[in-house]
Amino acid sequence: MERMTTRLRRLIEAPELLVAPGVAECVGARLVAEQGFDALYMTGAGTTASRLGMPDVGLLGVTEMADNAGRIADAAGRAVK
Repeated sequence: MERMTTRLRRLIEAPELLVAPGVAECVGARLVAEQGFDALYMTGAGTTASRLGMPDVGLLGVTEMADNAGRIADAAGRAVK
């Protein structure tokens, strides 16, 4: 099985355009994955808006961002299987 980092590198280096919709939470990640996109990205402003209902002015730290990224990756992976 191909490692996720290897897959991402392959997708980025491919000659085709890589379309990666931005998501802020798990529901968005599942929807994007179910639509068949090869990649997605976590939007920091969307994460802050989703979690705090506030603009992204640095209130969330690396711990909260990493937690959200892990949850998004987990949700997108479950939708693909």
